[in-house]
Amino acid sequence: MRMKGIVLLGLCVSIGCRFEPPEVVTDLSRYGALRDGWSSLAGHFPEEVPGSAISADVSSFPGFLQGGGWLQLRLTLPAREVAAIEEQCARRAIGRFEGGGGTSRHRDEPDGLPTTVFRTGPGESGGFPSSFTLYVLEAEDRGSPGHAWNHGSSAGLAISEETDEVVYWAERW
Repeated sequence: MRMKGIVLLGLCVSIGCRFEPPEVVTDLSRYGALRDGWSSLAGHFPEEVPGSAISADVSSFPGFLQGGGWLQLRLTLPAREVAAIEEQCARRAIGRFEGGGGTSRHRDEPDGLPTTVFRTGPGESGGFPSSFTLYVLEAEDRGSPGHAWNHGSSAGLAISEETDEVVYWAERW
């Protein structure tokens, strides 16, 4: 079996096979299928975009080679719904962090955990604005000794009562 793999690799190199990474999906009409593909980490996501959503955005990437993957759903909802979601997730959270930074900043804080970056935010936003609170619901470190959080996963919500937004996330790296 190993020899077949070597022959296949040699054939691809000799005929010029190209391995292109998958594209980031932002088509909201594909949300249900995207969520289903992340079922192990996306159990806290809504099954469908709520009818009460004022706006919604999605970003998904399955990962490629050493690059991690993610699913993120950003919703603007009525204030009372945002408050109810925050109350519920705050009770389940294993970590709570104020906005700003992203995965590594929150991971490196005392008692830190990896969070996420604002993939559904405006432009190349990176970190969440300070109005957001990030709640980690699940995090698994699969790194080796001395390389904490080199490989792993996290899932949770980022919530801003100031802007009435809820951002659900799931990540693997």
